[in-house]
Amino acid sequence: MADYGVTDRCTGGTASADSEAGAQYDHLAFDDNASTYWQGLEWIKYDFGVGISWAISKITIQNFDASNGFNGFTVHGSNNDSDYDTINTDSCAASGNVQTFLFGTDNTTKYRYVYIQQTSIYGALAVMEIEMFELLVSPKLGVGVGSPMMI
Repeated sequence: MADYGVTDRCTGGTASADSEAGAQYDHLAFDDNASTYWQGLEWIKYDFGVGISWAISKITIQNFDASNGFNGFTVHGSNNDSDYDTINTDSCAASGNVQTFLFGTDNTTKYRYVYIQQTSIYGALAVMEIEMFELLVSPKLGVGVGSPMMI
């Protein structure tokens, strides 16, 4: 069984997005505070920081409510903020509850940048919280991969 760890890797980095509505800033989706939220149009990205990358294989998303948030989405990773690999494609249920997404294949590639692109939304794209977790132990590889790669 894969071990994804319990440490949200979205700390100490920088959020960015295609847009922000009013005071619903991009960093609010990563602030570990379910009473704040980000609202945008297409995508949100997290930069873990210079010299830090993680093998993200699990994310949690808490949409604003059942009528506003991600429906379909893709998760992409990059180490240069230009060339992105698709890591996962999934969809959220119409809910304001926290939803967990385990990637279909264990991602062992470490990325500095991870962005989430909506492919469809419920109402407006409004998200209370996003957390990202790395793969610590893969049953396919039988080894741990959970230390940051210095790039």
